[in-house]
Amino acid sequence: MDSQTRIKNDKLKILVTGSLGFLGKHLVAELKNDENFELLCLTRENEDTSYLQNLGINYQTCDLLDKISIEPHIQKSDLIIHLAAKLRSKND
Repeated sequence: MDSQTRIKNDKLKILVTGSLGFLGKHLVAELKNDENFELLCLTRENEDTSYLQNLGINYQTCDLLDKISIEPHIQKSDLIIHLAAKLRSKND
């Protein structure tokens, strides 16, 4: 979608990974307040999404390592903000 089409028809569609982390929570709270943006946050399975629910932010459970499950979300997005990280303990 080019910028002219977006200006006439849509909000900027932003896909956010890592939205429940320290930086992600602050970022999505700010972006939510801008009426020019439409947010979709991708979350891991079994994550507590109450923060996003309380803000009224759209979210979808998705495995970022599964190309098939993430591809449709990428295709629908104008901008991707990738803040997710895989955390490991010493025992992993």
